[in-house]
Amino acid sequence: MQIPFLKSKIIAPVPEQGAQPAVIQVENLAMQYRSQRNGVYAIEELNFSIPAGQMYGLLGPDGSGKTTTIRILATVLNATHGNAWVGGFDTHKKAKNVRSMVGYMPQNFSLYPDLSVLENLNFFADTNGVHGSKKKERIERMLGFTRLDQFTLRRAANLS
Repeated sequence: MQIPFLKSKIIAPVPEQGAQPAVIQVENLAMQYRSQRNGVYAIEELNFSIPAGQMYGLLGPDGSGKTTTIRILATVLNATHGNAWVGGFDTHKKAKNVRSMVGYMPQNFSLYPDLSVLENLNFFADTNGVHGSKKKERIERMLGFTRLDQFTLRRAANLS
């Protein structure tokens, strides 16, 4: 699948003169999953660039690599080939920088249903190395962003 993009072979792509900088840039991205006999490509030779202030969507049939692409951009997976940058940061080499800018919501419900909203947030903060005042600030920000601040004691299983 070819989508026009700004060509560059430097660490973080530089836009052409007069062009808006790319917030997301993907060059020759590929993801190969191993099967019993040979590899299956979920993504092969994917190229695109999304300038600042633009909204895009990924459309395609089941199994066309949409979720895999998003997971690579969110640093949940590493591509087997190619490069991707988010906010100028390489998703593989600077994953921590990318994660600080990206929110990722998986397709499946991934909270622990028997824990409260607050217990889930504390658990995931702890497992991701976020502690102290930074943890408190991030939890408050997430509760405000998701408008779950009034449901902190509600079990995750009881959220709709």
